[in-house]
Amino acid sequence: MNTLRFVETLWQDLLFALRMLARQPAFALVAILTLALGIGANVAIFSVVDAVLLADLPYHEPHGLYRIWGEHRFSRQLFQKLEDRIDGVRGPSAYSPTELTLVVPSGGAEELHGASVTARHFSLLGTPPALGRGFVEADSAPGAEPVALLSHGTWQTRFGGAADIVGRKIPLSGAGAESRTVVGVMPRGHECIEGTCEVWVPLDLDPSDEHVYSEYHFLWLIGRLDPGTTPGQATAALQTVASRLRADEGLSLSEERIRAATIAPLLDTVVGPYRTRLMLLFVAVGIVLLIACANVAHLLLARCEARRREIAMRSALGARRSRLVRQLLTEGLLLAFMGSMAGVLAARGILGSLVAQLPSDMPRVDAIHLDARAIGFALLAAGVSSILFSLVPALRMSATTGENLLNAPRGSSRTGWNNWLIVAETAAAVTLVAGAGLMIRSIQLMHQVDPGFRVDGVLTLRVRAPLARYPDDAERRDYFGRVVERVGELPGVRSAAAIDRLPLSRGNTGVGLLPFGTPEPRDGVYPMANYRVVSPGYFETMGIPVRGRAFTADDRAESPGMGIVNEAAAAMLWPGEDAVGKRIAGNEEGDVWFTVVGVVPDVLQHRLNEKSRPEVYVPLSQESAFTFYIIVQAYDAAGVAPAVREAVLSVDSQVPVSDVRTMPAVIADSLSRVRFVTQLLGVFAFVALALGVIGVYGVTAYSVSRRTREIGLRLALGASRPSVVGFVMRGGLLPVAGGSLLGLLGAAWGARLLGSLLYGVGPGDPTTLAAVAATLFATASIATYVPARRAASVDPAEALRAE
Repeated sequence: MNTLRFVETLWQDLLFALRMLARQPAFALVAILTLALGIGANVAIFSVVDAVLLADLPYHEPHGLYRIWGEHRFSRQLFQKLEDRIDGVRGPSAYSPTELTLVVPSGGAEELHGASVTARHFSLLGTPPALGRGFVEADSAPGAEPVALLSHGTWQTRFGGAADIVGRKIPLSGAGAESRTVVGVMPRGHECIEGTCEVWVPLDLDPSDEHVYSEYHFLWLIGRLDPGTTPGQATAALQTVASRLRADEGLSLSEERIRAATIAPLLDTVVGPYRTRLMLLFVAVGIVLLIACANVAHLLLARCEARRREIAMRSALGARRSRLVRQLLTEGLLLAFMGSMAGVLAARGILGSLVAQLPSDMPRVDAIHLDARAIGFALLAAGVSSILFSLVPALRMSATTGENLLNAPRGSSRTGWNNWLIVAETAAAVTLVAGAGLMIRSIQLMHQVDPGFRVDGVLTLRVRAPLARYPDDAERRDYFGRVVERVGELPGVRSAAAIDRLPLSRGNTGVGLLPFGTPEPRDGVYPMANYRVVSPGYFETMGIPVRGRAFTADDRAESPGMGIVNEAAAAMLWPGEDAVGKRIAGNEEGDVWFTVVGVVPDVLQHRLNEKSRPEVYVPLSQESAFTFYIIVQAYDAAGVAPAVREAVLSVDSQVPVSDVRTMPAVIADSLSRVRFVTQLLGVFAFVALALGVIGVYGVTAYSVSRRTREIGLRLALGASRPSVVGFVMRGGLLPVAGGSLLGLLGAAWGARLLGSLLYGVGPGDPTTLAAVAATLFATASIATYVPARRAASVDPAEALRAE
């Protein structure tokens, strides 16, 4: 019976709440739209956070997967030395992103994104192929038949879902093979650990090429912990094995690297670069929802004042305080439910725009969508927000007796709670706007950074020479030389060159350097530098001056080894000396790798907010690579892009061309992570500022409407209209000032969370914080001036007659 009575009462409350909202459609519409904005933005950000950070990896028992040795990569040699020697770790499996070339039947070629993996990889992930078989140990052995596994999407789109795909030989080259036999197809929905995978190939573990086998560190390692083994125990075991390998087998492992040997959850390492950024945005959009709730609370407080005689009558007729609170909470819950449903609809549009702005390297983007979890979050947000914005009005009105409410003067004004809400709104808005201001200032300073090379009028494109067509170094050198020559002859092109690693693009190749005649380091750890292969004319095309001489067409493969270093490398290897003419030792004792023929200024190769690293450049005539970026200096970089692409294909139509961008676009992409956070933080800050100003206006206007009699008396007793404007504005701006002070303190503390994203400004940058406070105070002044001016225009006689 108690349950039935509760349900009946709740139903009565809901029907009454609907009638009350229908009587005041303007109030209901404003409240619902305000909540829809706050809840919709929260649902959209939650969908991103849920898909990227919270959802499990799409593998069997994903919580048991761990990344071995964190941020460090492995050589084939080091992987095989560690394999099966780490106590408590099952596996491990090694993988590395790779690029392959597929020759299409219609002519031409396409670049496929893939991964090289060991035979244990798919069994470790717990995902067997949907068709055919997975890899076996023999597939990685020297001389084994080249094979491949296709993703379900590649099988469908490029091979038409052919039932006889298993066993078919396809013209897929790369990773040491000219063509490959398809041994299986992965199931629909299977994802690569990082990035996008259209195809998987076995990892070549041939130790015959000693340099590639032992010196080329490019592998990531994953494994599973044995039951009862903790990550701490596995980490200790890993460090013990690494120390033994250095002591007993002479592997080049520094003490610092051994101390950094850890075993961490795979999910944390995959999404780690974006965890702080996304959680920061989640907090920011949560602040927006709080401000929206505060605004609705203003509306409800004003509405409760208008309903004070109704509530007084209910109390006088015997309604208990709990019953009044429940009625008002039910009305708030109904508003929040309507706002959440409108917010879910708004979240669809917001999420579409949000996904389009995500950085290209953000993991698990394909999994972002509105689902039952997002709708559940919206309902949870509705429940929490209804309590936030309706509890204060409900408690305030129910705490006053019916007699006091009935006898209260009609012109009375009680704005204490409204003022405290304004203080909270202002503090939250200032914190958010200050964070956005610091990020915007950082972006501005980054764009002012001189990267050390020419930006305007430069076009770049990526060209990968397939192994099937160019199996040896000499042929690849000749091919890329012909491409540069052909592009350089185009009308409108001033010069052209090639480099294997584009500045400010992701990825890097490092090399250990040792001045000739210097004893080898005792720990076997050499000074490291970025390693770049460039064609003649590269420094001229990029506008980089050379002290000494640059590479020329006369530098041949048979010429003595030569190289160019940057100033950071020169200072690291020969401090206080002229590096030109110095020599770098080779791999064998008494051998010279190259002689330094030139020194160039430091350029930014990784990020605009990162200090230049030591660099060494070697000529294309003496080194080679499968992939080069063609750099084109032109009068109209974007305009010559089609002609440049056709020129590259005219040299060989079966070589894929990709990533055609101007250099300003390359720089913009390098800032994509910071720009993504800045843009969203700026949008949320603008919304928070707008809601805060609307709240200030609403409270001031409501206060004026409730104080009409008082203002009329002041004017009748001789108060000037400017003085009325002043005291109304002071009443409205006083809580704004208090909130601004709290907000600035909160911004100075909270901005420390942005430390890793800021450049050139500190978390407590006084210029930014002062500008934020001034902006908010100016907009709040306008918001209070409008109702203050209206108050000053009140006719005293009319105001007194109305009472």
